[in-house]
Amino acid sequence: MNNSLKFISIEIAARIKELFKSLSKDYIKLVYEEEDEICSFGIFTDSDISVFTFAYNTLHGIKSKMENRQNDEYNLLYKWWIPDWSTKIRENIFDDDLRETELFNILEKLIEETGVEDEYLEDEYFSNYKNDIFDLFCLSLEELNNEKVFIKRNNDFILLVQESDNGIKGDLAREASLLRLLTKDQIEDYKSIEKKW
Repeated sequence: MNNSLKFISIEIAARIKELFKSLSKDYIKLVYEEEDEICSFGIFTDSDISVFTFAYNTLHGIKSKMENRQNDEYNLLYKWWIPDWSTKIRENIFDDDLRETELFNILEKLIEETGVEDEYLEDEYFSNYKNDIFDLFCLSLEELNNEKVFIKRNNDFILLVQESDNGIKGDLAREASLLRLLTKDQIEDYKSIEKKW
């Protein structure tokens, strides 16, 4: 388990990771039943990292978007900004799934423990909570990748966790988390679009 946790206990972190991996595996199976040209898989979260959705991108989807625009800046955006991926972000995949309910309840309770709702500001506790969850999501995807859950992948395959309002812009903890999923070259490519946001 992750020794760099700053806010979440090891026991809670282990349960979050277990639930998240289980949901992810089921979603990935659904995706591969529908698509065979998947080039990216990602987790997109809200700015509190209390709600997340799964998303994926296909080679065909990227090519069709790039054909419509000849601007390299847009091409990078289609590659790295999850809301612009060729597929719609899918929510509520597992309606009434007890795993999903438990996971969201844990995240909600942790946010309450940060006290951020009382303070209306991002303090150190809240930042530590967000970084812990972000890293747990990255760790989970890394483990799924090592378990060969992502099939038919090429060398350019992208695994990504992305928070809606924040990238990695100088955040060494976030960058270290993403290096579990991305090569150094991919990280530099990803950073290049953050400069344009």
